[in-house]
Amino acid sequence: MTNLARRLTLGAVLLLGPLLVLAAPLWLGQTLFAGDLLTYSYPLKIYVRQRLLEGDLALWNPQLGLGRPVLAMIQPGVLDPLNLLTLLPLPLGLDLFSLVHLPIVALGLRQ
Repeated sequence: MTNLARRLTLGAVLLLGPLLVLAAPLWLGQTLFAGDLLTYSYPLKIYVRQRLLEGDLALWNPQLGLGRPVLAMIQPGVLDPLNLLTLLPLPLGLDLFSLVHLPIVALGLRQ
């Protein structure tokens, strides 16, 4: 095996290993959203999902306080192209959305 092939294999194992462990709740019929994620992130993602299903962008959420500009908030990620995963049935779409972002985060931490 060449040095490049070894490095690619090691990188794949290091990247996919934790993903398989983190995806275990999905195999058991559970969800990745719990604790603070369930309180803060889940409702925003559900709102973004509902707006996408209606064919609109989530610009403003009148249900938060006296209304909040959702497009300006970083957490819901309204313009994230991976939001299309949230259109899958609940909670599978939101869980896949989270799992797809984990390798992206891992690559960012490598720097």
